[in-house]
Amino acid sequence: MEVGLTDISLYDLMAADWDIWLGRNNQGYTISLRSDCHDDREVKACGVHPFAVESFATLCRQFLRDYASIERRELAA
Repeated sequence: MEVGLTDISLYDLMAADWDIWLGRNNQGYTISLRSDCHDDREVKACGVHPFAVESFATLCRQFLRDYASIERRELAA
């Protein structure tokens, strides 16, 4: 079941296991998220501008950096 980008929340992304696929063609990037849960949801965006993909990649890197920092502090405590 394909859902739109405005139909999914951050909670939805955190509450389920998702597989991600990223591709690129002449029209831009294609990003597809597919839920591993029983509902089998898929969120797909086609023709995404490279600047938008870079912004999303930066967000993901910042999240991973901060998450790793928190985990290191908790392990050291």
